[in-house]
Amino acid sequence: GWTCSHDPIEGAACEDGDPCTTKGLCAGGECTGIAPICPEDGNPCTLTQCAGGECSSAPTAGGTACTDGSVCTVFATCDGQGECLPEVELPCEDNNPCTIDGCSPETGCFHVAQTGSCEDGDPCTVEGQCIDGVCTGQFLLCTEDDGNPCTAPACDNGECTWEAAQTGLPCDDGSVCSTESACGGSGVCEATAFKECDDGNACTTDGCDALTGCFHDPLSGACEDGNGCTVGDQCSNGLCVPGGPLSCDDGESCTSDGCIAGACIFEPVEGVCDDGDPCSGADSCVDGECVGIPGAVFCSDDNPCTEDFCGFAGECQHAPIPDGLPCEGGSPFSCQSGECVCVPQCTEGLCGNADQCGGTCGCLEGEACSGGKCVPDTGGEIDYDGVYSVTGNNGMFPTTMTLDFDAPSSTVTGNGVIAIILVGVSYTGTYTHPDFTLEGSYSFGLFGGATVHNETWTLSFLPDTVTPIQFTGLLEDTAEVSDFNVVGVKAQ
Repeated sequence: GWTCSHDPIEGAACEDGDPCTTKGLCAGGECTGIAPICPEDGNPCTLTQCAGGECSSAPTAGGTACTDGSVCTVFATCDGQGECLPEVELPCEDNNPCTIDGCSPETGCFHVAQTGSCEDGDPCTVEGQCIDGVCTGQFLLCTEDDGNPCTAPACDNGECTWEAAQTGLPCDDGSVCSTESACGGSGVCEATAFKECDDGNACTTDGCDALTGCFHDPLSGACEDGNGCTVGDQCSNGLCVPGGPLSCDDGESCTSDGCIAGACIFEPVEGVCDDGDPCSGADSCVDGECVGIPGAVFCSDDNPCTEDFCGFAGECQHAPIPDGLPCEGGSPFSCQSGECVCVPQCTEGLCGNADQCGGTCGCLEGEACSGGKCVPDTGGEIDYDGVYSVTGNNGMFPTTMTLDFDAPSSTVTGNGVIAIILVGVSYTGTYTHPDFTLEGSYSFGLFGGATVHNETWTLSFLPDTVTPIQFTGLLEDTAEVSDFNVVGVKAQ
């Protein structure tokens, strides 16, 4: 019988029944059309497609990544309605107070400089101003001087301080034991070179005092004179004196003794020892010698007029420094026999004035003080007793008087005449010896009751080498405006 067969026709034109395809061709027994090319609408958030033979655009799903064409957008997504919306924008904030920041879709970020005051965020600047887009402040000036050449003023978080500076700059560290000093990195003047105080003598202890300099104090005890066959070598007055003949016991606790071929061998040992100096401490064996730390005994007596040191027996000694050296700030104080004393400041030949030490300047032996001057001392042999003729003047009118000194009773009587009015008066009073201060009074009246005049006489007798005996002085009268300068001469 007959059977039906359907062999494929390849490449023959056909119609696939889809209005959105054209130019159908047979291939493998199937009619396949070519889909039309629908033009894009330029929207990244729509999809162009054919439906019912017509091209149309449909929104893409929301959240689909897209590009909105602006350089100011870093990342954008479709909103599901056909719009491309930016999600992440280009960061254009430069945190500069002196620029206005923005973004151009074509060129991107821009920063336009502006002027005016600003804050640069630095606590060590003030009065910031925008200049060419940069906030520029004036540095806070720190001008106070701390007196240290190794520091410089600086600002720290808005506060003036001093920091180490001038490293290597020569300076003075205040010690005579340094020959060179320079500023260190910590802002401190540090010694860079030191005075060489080693005298190479094992019988002295060498060192340097920051105030006085090198010292070489004699040591006592055992030493080595360089001859291995001598023993008992001892330091004496700073020198190592050889001991007795060959014996290998050197008496030194810091060596192990021996002798080979006439040469003693002393092997160093370690441990605690006694260097024989009671003024040192922490003695220990070092390279075969007993070494102590000098200055272990503190001997200062706080007396500027003594030199303090530790004696050979360990006792503190305080030797007086030369007399006359200043102390307690200088004149009138100076050192005398190890004590700071006040030395009276007096001028030869003058007396009665303050001596700057709480006393009064006097005279030499054989002299007496009279009227502020030193005169020969008569030993009180002047015969003050007697009658004196007295003249006086107060600058307006003169006066004359006769005074009679009665030494046994220390009284004085007198009479006189007041010039101009020629009124006679009587005077009576007392005086003290030896300064001759008279206290007395007189009274007289012209037309009414008598007026009492109280008087004080301050007299100074001339030396007994002046004849006749005389005095000068001042008469103070309570009833007169001006005082009288008076001169008295003893009657022969």
